[in-house]
Amino acid sequence: MNKKSDKAIKLTGKSILIACLLFIHAVPQYKITASSVVFTGTWQKPISLRHEVFSIAAANETKQINNGKPYEDTNFLNIIKILASPVLRLPGGDLMNNWNWLTGTVTGDSLGELNKAKYSEIQIPMSAENWYTIASAGNSKPLWGINITSTPVSHTEIFIQKLKSSRYQAEYFELGNELYYFKFWSNQIKNSADYCSLARAHAAVIKKYFPGTKLGVPFASEWMHKKFLETETDTNTDNYYLWMTGISGENFYDALVIHYYATPQYYGVTNFGDFTSEEITAKVWESCGVKRLNETLNVFHMAKPEKKIWITEWAFNPAQYFKKHPQETKYQVHQTMLSALYDARFMLNTAYYLPYVSIMTAWVLVNQPAVAVYKTDIGTTVKFELFRLLRTARDSCDTISHFIPDPDLQPGTGGSMEIFGFFRKNRLFSAVVLNISGLQISLEPDIFPGKIRSAQSIWADELLPDWGNSENPPHNEWAPKYICQKLTVSGKKIIIPKYSITLIHFGDKND
Repeated sequence: MNKKSDKAIKLTGKSILIACLLFIHAVPQYKITASSVVFTGTWQKPISLRHEVFSIAAANETKQINNGKPYEDTNFLNIIKILASPVLRLPGGDLMNNWNWLTGTVTGDSLGELNKAKYSEIQIPMSAENWYTIASAGNSKPLWGINITSTPVSHTEIFIQKLKSSRYQAEYFELGNELYYFKFWSNQIKNSADYCSLARAHAAVIKKYFPGTKLGVPFASEWMHKKFLETETDTNTDNYYLWMTGISGENFYDALVIHYYATPQYYGVTNFGDFTSEEITAKVWESCGVKRLNETLNVFHMAKPEKKIWITEWAFNPAQYFKKHPQETKYQVHQTMLSALYDARFMLNTAYYLPYVSIMTAWVLVNQPAVAVYKTDIGTTVKFELFRLLRTARDSCDTISHFIPDPDLQPGTGGSMEIFGFFRKNRLFSAVVLNISGLQISLEPDIFPGKIRSAQSIWADELLPDWGNSENPPHNEWAPKYICQKLTVSGKKIIIPKYSITLIHFGDKND
């Protein structure tokens, strides 16, 4: 990416609610211009903070730690403690559709997408107690995955009785994973009616022992929102419209489960070689704005407005796309600052603007290179640093707000900077500033009441490598170079680094 000027942009203000901002102007394509524009802004009304939106999904790769015994690895458990994911999805992914909680392994000979040769750790047993040990390290509520297709109801009842007798938390259950992809699971399920018949039986057993628990059912992946707007009713086995209408006609569950993967196709890149890294950045930033998120997710919400939405898998630039487009693999640079900014904006916009989304578990906890929080070869990633920072930001807070710059930028979509605030009992406790520009920003605002007690930032010199820079190594060897550091503050003044996610902490009088 081309180097930007280090010229600082100053934000000043007149009061807590109205600030005068000297800001980077963004043209419709979100390209930064050299000119600046002065405008005001306001804090929006704080709303109840749903901590569960800032959660993480585990998966089979968790077993790759400590020779299949991650629950005995003190370093890993300490990482879980630091993350303190409000919800932890167990066991997660395709593993769920063949999982047997009685043995702690997969069941049956047909494993759908699972590949025994590739995942040698599949048959390493991990009991409910083992998984619960991991969740407990972070004080996380388990989102228990239930195999409703290849495990009999009697097995589910024995498992539920175990949870009950062990007094394990059992607030959330997920009834299968992506079963609308019939081409993968045709050996287990044929259509939504088949699914609902099985799921209702398992749901009844769960509710028998935990009547107040919440149940989620697989409904759609993000790209299927257009399918739901279609009206065809043919009986093709891949007819997602029939699946969604079938599920929405039922009432035995509490939430529709959505999987939301931002692939290059989703944010409008069909061939990486045709775009500069700056153009890709603009498209990615727009794709996690509230306008785009709501356009997609509200379609699913309106299918069953009385139910919540759970997004139990979501990620930026997952491996699925690049497996199908191997010629593009060299552009899949892992764990970039752009991916961290996307993740932050996705969660924060959802937390404030999409109240019907009650749980989000980011994909994934361990070892998938592009999206993992922790990797056994290098340790923690920039994604870990993001979740750690957001955990600190929202600690013990009860409401969240968004600072909206005037005059006509759309909420959550305009400009190169975002500010979200976390409140304790109507008092601003912390603010998270997202800066996707290549310029430093000097904050001297009265929008922040009280003295800044501390600040820390995750930032980098680049969001993505410059495709055209011959001095860069091959893109598949490009490693992210991010920096985590405490920032110097003076009263209310603070310098926000370029390409950064910054936490400003105001704290309480007793902090």
